[in-house]
Amino acid sequence: MKKLLSVGYEIPGHSDCYINFRSDSSLLDADVVIFLPDISNYKNDSWNAYYQNKRFLNEHSSFELVEDINHWKRELKSLLDVGKTVFIVFSGYEEVFIHTGRKEYSGTGRNQKVTNLVSEINNYSIFPINVPTIIPKSGNEIKCCGNPYFTTFWSEFKDYLSYESYFDGDIPVPLFITKNGNKPVGGLFKINKGNIIILPSIQYDKKEFTSKNGKKIIWNTKGLAWGNRLVNSLLEIDKSLVANNEFTPPPDWVNSDDFQTGPERTIQRKIIEIEKSIDILINDRSQQYISLSNEQIFKGLLYEKGKALEFSVIASLRVLGYTAENYDDGIDEFDQIITSPEGDRFLGESEGKDNSAINIDKFRQLENNIQQDFTKENVTLHAIGILFGNGYRLLSPEKRETQFTDKCRTNAKRLNVILIQTMDLFSVIKYLKYNNDDIFKKKCREAIINSKGEIVIFPKPEVSLHSAPNTA
Repeated sequence: MKKLLSVGYEIPGHSDCYINFRSDSSLLDADVVIFLPDISNYKNDSWNAYYQNKRFLNEHSSFELVEDINHWKRELKSLLDVGKTVFIVFSGYEEVFIHTGRKEYSGTGRNQKVTNLVSEINNYSIFPINVPTIIPKSGNEIKCCGNPYFTTFWSEFKDYLSYESYFDGDIPVPLFITKNGNKPVGGLFKINKGNIIILPSIQYDKKEFTSKNGKKIIWNTKGLAWGNRLVNSLLEIDKSLVANNEFTPPPDWVNSDDFQTGPERTIQRKIIEIEKSIDILINDRSQQYISLSNEQIFKGLLYEKGKALEFSVIASLRVLGYTAENYDDGIDEFDQIITSPEGDRFLGESEGKDNSAINIDKFRQLENNIQQDFTKENVTLHAIGILFGNGYRLLSPEKRETQFTDKCRTNAKRLNVILIQTMDLFSVIKYLKYNNDDIFKKKCREAIINSKGEIVIFPKPEVSLHSAPNTA
């Protein structure tokens, strides 16, 4: 009997065939593989859990995921090269951002800026083939296309099938489609000597298929029977595909130049050129996503808190002409050290609140930071304090009340601390990202330095915020 291995998908009664997605096991002992590409348990970055509404993995998980995907891609390709069958459970498509390990440096000395470069990867990067765009939409209404190899499978398991993704385009041999729209949710791909078979999501209720045996949870009779039917069905499909393979696998010598036709050479050259173009486009897309992420950091002024808000503030201050950076020497840690072109020096603290205004809690930290900063040998004047507030951050800006409580504003007057509503700062940055207006930047810096003890009221630009970008 052929040997089946299951990656990421546990078949009732066949737990001994199960391999975790994060394993480095080989698949070369298998005749048939069923594979569920689930990357949901890789951990998010603790500071920036999401970019562009997609998960952003921490550095360790990023490198682990890349290694795991490359491992499985090699294993699947090796299986297909020797004529094996791979069943892919078409689970939900997920695209995530990852750390690349590469950094980009700009500026020098204390003003040096370090940017961690990121890229995208998805759970179907394991595919050793190109497929149409995958759309992560789910549903339960599926139609079988009537392929005779899958008649028994459909009859046995149609009540357990649903779709979590579909192909937005044609595939060579569709097997299952959505009831409306006829979008492929399963298909057959002939690859080298082997076959990739995309199956809709096969779901079962683990509680229904297990029982307690003392303290242990074991597969019950119903679960064992269901699992055996699934394994037998997959093996029968594999058997039928192999039996129907009427073509003799080409021997290696037939690939030499002596046996190639002119059109074959031309087609192969075109394939190589197309693959190079695809690689270039993929790299270009990754760079564009990086650029997009760098631009979208300013939106954090509207809804972020914690470290993410700190980084948004720093990026925005640099647009205004300040030098600004986090400071952490292992003893002292300041949200922002800020210096203006005019020579004014500030210490900033950032605070975001979900459904309330900024209160006086941050003042103690800000006062302590200013005093601690003043003890340093190279500091001769007390820094000016700035409190950046993003109150009511989960509300749209037009629905928000004043960002600082009355007590907060009273304390700011006492300590000559400048208060900046980050949603106001965003309006300024939005204008400046369209218009390289040095005069307006200076007016904004003047508004900040002249607002000690007050909420900064930024000047209004003389042109619309929606002016065309300055391309000069």
